[in-house]
Amino acid sequence: MSLRIDVPNVCYTASSPVTGTVTLIGTDDVGVGSISITFSGRCKSKIVISRGNNGNSTYRGRVNLFAYTRTLFKGPHTLHPNEHSWPFTFQFPAICEASSGDRFQPHPRFCGDANQPLPSTYNLPESGWQHRQSGYISYQLEATLMKDGTKVFSTGQSSTKKALKFIKPRAEAEPSPRLCTWQNQIRCQSMHLLPGFEERSLSLKEKLASMRSKNVPTAAFRILLEMPKVGVCQQTLPLYLSMEHELEKGSVPAPPPVVLKSVKVALHANGSVRCINDGFSSVFDESDKEEFWDEEHIIAVLDIKDRATPINGRMDLRDLMNLKIRSRSSLDGFGLLQPSFATFNLELHYYLRVKIAVECAQKTFKQEFVSRPLELLAEDCIGSFRQPLSPEQAAKAVLPQHAPAYSEAGPSEPLPPYARNPELWTPSAGKSPPTAFT
Repeated sequence: MSLRIDVPNVCYTASSPVTGTVTLIGTDDVGVGSISITFSGRCKSKIVISRGNNGNSTYRGRVNLFAYTRTLFKGPHTLHPNEHSWPFTFQFPAICEASSGDRFQPHPRFCGDANQPLPSTYNLPESGWQHRQSGYISYQLEATLMKDGTKVFSTGQSSTKKALKFIKPRAEAEPSPRLCTWQNQIRCQSMHLLPGFEERSLSLKEKLASMRSKNVPTAAFRILLEMPKVGVCQQTLPLYLSMEHELEKGSVPAPPPVVLKSVKVALHANGSVRCINDGFSSVFDESDKEEFWDEEHIIAVLDIKDRATPINGRMDLRDLMNLKIRSRSSLDGFGLLQPSFATFNLELHYYLRVKIAVECAQKTFKQEFVSRPLELLAEDCIGSFRQPLSPEQAAKAVLPQHAPAYSEAGPSEPLPPYARNPELWTPSAGKSPPTAFT
């Protein structure tokens, strides 16, 4: 049995249809009790703590986000050698229906609402040394063939499982960057601040005299950097650099020139993983286990060697360097810049770190600015991403309240034409309401 998705390499969002076909190919007669397809989402976390000679302590966290099952074929019936196909259509829900899984304690960094918005696909491979953490948010389709009440094979033993990528789009088409100004004060003492000494090399006698004297010319100024609190994947970060002289704090009569030498912009992905205490690994600690991780992503580096770039007025650093946030498109790759989120046992946020070097009177001053947190939004917004269902797809879609199933066929009846007659579908019994997490 093989499972196929009509458009296998697309990103889905809330209300997107998921359409495909389950195909059974066999060379011998197969007695089939039922063939079903399950569409589900789950969120898992794992923490492994090394305790030296005492071995490892492993903690896990698991939450089922939703699960819909459709029966494509109901026997018992013997299928003869041939290629048998059954189409299916599901619909991605907009919110979670977390009615089962671990119950975590309330925490300000995580979201414990059982009906929170569905989080994006996410994967955190195992990292760390003595304290190792990993986790993922995944969505998948699983086809199962049952014979006499026994599962013959499933996604773990054949190519009948398909992973789906889900993206939660941002709500605003043009979100505000919410610029905040950070500043550092610089005090420059140098003989090169004197008129006629700007470009001249100092003799050894002059250098020694300047080190012993208390009357070395002084200039004071502030470096100001406007940094965003909100960024968007695949868009540029707005960064504005400016400088203000403070003549009253210095001894020079005129402000000296200040030039930009280098800029390094890095976005730090900072997240945490939590698991429940199973009661065996740590008897005296009932709190949830939590581990943190941090990874640096270099956005751009500017190194000015040949030309002087004076800091005059308000400089838009996007004119000097490419500040685009590149989100690497990969379903499994660590280092993927995904939107900020917080869910039951996984959370991801960012902060921006900018290192700047300026030169004044032949002296280099290095400054560092950190803006935390920075909320990273999805590349696509709701209006440009969502694709409405066609009337035919809407009639077939599995909604959260119902899980449609095919009509049953008796053992003596011919093989029903399910693939050609959608009117044979009948809704299954409704589900019990989800249990709220606390």
